[in-house]
Amino acid sequence: MANFLLTTLDDRGAALESAWAASAATSEDLRSDRRFVARWALRWSVGSRAPLSTWWDDDAGAVLIGDAVDGAEGRLDAAGIARRVLSTPDPESWALDGYFVAIVCDGERAIVLSDVLGLFPVYRGTGQTIFASSIPLGAAADRLDPLGVAGLLAFHGPVGGRLIIPDVRRVAVGHAIVARGDHVAERSVFSWPEEETYASKPLEEQDAMLHDAFTRALDAQLPASGDVGLLLTGGRDSRTLAGRLAHLGRPFVARTLGERRDHDAVLAGQVADRLGAAHTVEPVPDDAFVRGMDLHLTLDHMATGASQCWWRGATSALGGLPDRSVTGHVYDVIVGGMMRPMGVKEFGTDVPWEFAYPMERRFGVSEEVLAGIRNAEAREGVAWAKEAMHRAYLGHPTVQRVWRWVLHHFVRFQVGMVLQPISLRTWPIVPVLDRNLIDVAARLDSRRFAARQGQDRMLRRFYPEMASIAHTVENADPGTPLVPSTLRRVRDHLFARRDRPGPVRWKGDRRFVWRNTDFFNPGWSALREGAEPLRGRLHELIDAEALDAYLPRPGGSLQRVDFAAQQGPKLLVALAYWLDRYS
Repeated sequence: MANFLLTTLDDRGAALESAWAASAATSEDLRSDRRFVARWALRWSVGSRAPLSTWWDDDAGAVLIGDAVDGAEGRLDAAGIARRVLSTPDPESWALDGYFVAIVCDGERAIVLSDVLGLFPVYRGTGQTIFASSIPLGAAADRLDPLGVAGLLAFHGPVGGRLIIPDVRRVAVGHAIVARGDHVAERSVFSWPEEETYASKPLEEQDAMLHDAFTRALDAQLPASGDVGLLLTGGRDSRTLAGRLAHLGRPFVARTLGERRDHDAVLAGQVADRLGAAHTVEPVPDDAFVRGMDLHLTLDHMATGASQCWWRGATSALGGLPDRSVTGHVYDVIVGGMMRPMGVKEFGTDVPWEFAYPMERRFGVSEEVLAGIRNAEAREGVAWAKEAMHRAYLGHPTVQRVWRWVLHHFVRFQVGMVLQPISLRTWPIVPVLDRNLIDVAARLDSRRFAARQGQDRMLRRFYPEMASIAHTVENADPGTPLVPSTLRRVRDHLFARRDRPGPVRWKGDRRFVWRNTDFFNPGWSALREGAEPLRGRLHELIDAEALDAYLPRPGGSLQRVDFAAQQGPKLLVALAYWLDRYS
């Protein structure tokens, strides 16, 4: 857990402090403190093992939570970040690698800086009270932001940074907060490179460039010595990281969430055995969903959708890992070259909005439910959200438009929010939070790296011992290894199946991925039953007939059961809880 609050020293700031303290309160072992610098009050509460650095002077101060790395200077502390930020007026020189947040105060000025993909949650006030926080602080539900509600329901995340509560915004990707006097603004600190400038190079050279950038990114973010943890699923991402750690000679302790008979656990165990690494499988109880939902509503206020709220309650399964643990979150989007995400078939051309729009809309509630919104402002907000997303989409380059749009408007809420819960037990090392790695990935030939082609080549060429172990196919059954043995080739040929089975549901396999995502697992079933008496609160917002046809009663079934189609119903269940709590 890593929470902070920066506000002004006045009555309005004091009220925010009280609200923040109530939200951040927990029974966990945390390090908390409060300091004053000029007109600023700064509070923080972080996990006992989270990297924390502070620096104080007569009229200035800085707090750094996490690992901030510079390519030339290496790992920085709070004093180093303060020196860089306060001495250099150009915000684009402030960008750093790693998963972190830094708050620097100097007289009338305060600056909040985080990772270049905006995965660490940072929110800012837009009303009269100046504040920045890891927890969105706002009014009660009787003052919902209708545009924020509309954007959340339509696109499963904040559109234009607007949240379900008013007077607060999520800071944009690659931006820092700069407050001076009574003025607060977001300033760009990271500019994305031109696309595909390396596309004319030989493919082997492009592969080598990506691997070199990946290895440099991981090496730079690892601590100087000692064991590290690895969140190992047995998939491509984590096994590539495992192979690199082994090549470095770095001892690591691998942890898989789930049960020993799960596909993930079996494959991860094979990876660990081949590398001679310690490996444990830790089950997560089903009531993690209930605990997670409570924390999600308290700490996130619906700002990250709802599908991953389970992670907030699953942190007990990470106990015993080293202080730092490598994770492959967002790896497949950057290193995997997933520039054709979620069904995009053709690249190298301008993918029209008419294709991209329904692709992203799969994760929101249905059009029938949106049309049934009773609040006129929120109903108009749906049109606003669609137009805002369209403008944002067109603002990205032509060839990589889908890739960059998904990174900016989906990945940070759907995947990035997982990192903060992880930080309660072990601080996540996220190699893709590296400017050079992002720069290289953006300059490669999209067509040759899309759909994980580049990641597969990396495994075959640089980590063949990892490529000869079976991997999961779309999070379902184990598939053929990237480098299959002769026996495996013969067996697959003799016993080839014409049709590959669909995704495994919870009843068929208690695997981690489906316990996490399946709307019908015991955890979500308990949440649905608990939310059922609150359905009337949703009826106040959405037409009852449209809502009930879309959101089944506990025990009922959905018309579609794939992962994307379940996100909208999950969002509505979470919204029912939130409306009941904050109204």
